Amino acid sequence: MNTEFKYELLEEDFIQSNLDYVKISPNFAKQMRVIKYGFVVIVAFMIIFFMRSVQGAIFGILIAALYSLGFDKYYKHSVKRRVKKSITAGHLQLNNTSMTTVVSDAGIVIKGKKEKTKYTWKDIKMLVESPKYIYLISEQGSAEIIPKRDQDYALIKSELVDRAKASPETEFKTIS
Repeated sequence: MNTEFKYELLEEDFIQSNLDYVKISPNFAKQMRVIKYGFVVIVAFMIIFFMRSVQGAIFGILIAALYSLGFDKYYKHSVKRRVKKSITAGHLQLNNTSMTTVVSDAGIVIKGKKEKTKYTWKDIKMLVESPKYIYLISEQGSAEIIPKRDQDYALIKSELVDRAKASPETEFKTIS
């Protein structure tokens, strides 16, 4: 028996999936923490070293704290800008992004206007559930987005989530 999900991919879906990647990938999350806090520590020490005073130490700590607080906001802004740039350049197609995902015992087939991707259940390395999306991560590292909006959640849960939880090959993860 095949179950079919139909949906539209929107700009906000691409933006949110890029923002969620920090929560999905432990390695990427670690890289982002190193960038965020490593830069803070380096700047603080440089200012303290060059000013060699209490005022320099306070100034260094304040600059580092401001950077740390603004980093998340800047990251979200840069992701939005990058996605919009990809859309403008034609790398992401938002015209006619009607997608169909067909789930069967053999695996998953995702069809768009021009492309068709087939995954067996063994190909699905990870299934991640967020409040708005289901992400399918393949062995090759490609990710597919299935929005939950306008879908029967009980059907998504039985066909994808429960199947992923039961599969020894597939890691299941929930993010907020």
